[in-house]
Amino acid sequence: MKIILALLLMSGLAVAADTPPQTVIPRPEAMRQLHGMWVNGVYGCDVLNYYLYDYTDQHPESVKFLGGDDIATVDGFIEYLRSKSPIIVKDENGNKACLIFYNGAVLTPWGQEIVFLVDRKKDGYLSAFGERASVNEYKDPWQKGGFKYSKAVGITLKSRPTFIQTHERLLVPLNDEDYNRLKETVLKGQR
Repeated sequence: MKIILALLLMSGLAVAADTPPQTVIPRPEAMRQLHGMWVNGVYGCDVLNYYLYDYTDQHPESVKFLGGDDIATVDGFIEYLRSKSPIIVKDENGNKACLIFYNGAVLTPWGQEIVFLVDRKKDGYLSAFGERASVNEYKDPWQKGGFKYSKAVGITLKSRPTFIQTHERLLVPLNDEDYNRLKETVLKGQR
């Protein structure tokens, strides 16, 4: 009996050792909500794009690029966002959560750091962490009739969460055309 109990305890410890204590595996419906909060076109995490666009328009000198891609630090932006806090994000069913401010970063409701992007080449694409995405809804941005833009920003994550499939775009862009079209609606909804 003692041997069986010892084996059961040891096998339980081995399983527990494989899963760090901070790991949480959400229920499937929670995974759908988190997915929606990232991809929801107007009220998801990309609400940060509207603030990022607005802030970098007012403070273009605040943008500093970290490498050859479009990843940027934006001096003063986190403080600006804190003044807008709480920043509520929603999925397509209206489920809500707040973005998290922690240790000088903005985190998703599930705890991943959001990375800011500013288009530096004006070639119609944003790139970060090996992903390249069009600045509009077309795979090739220039396929959109009459498309032209002067500025684009975006957000992404350092790693793909399990609820965002590999064929889905992780990088979320915003160009000046979309910013101007949606600015009042989106920013009013946050107040």
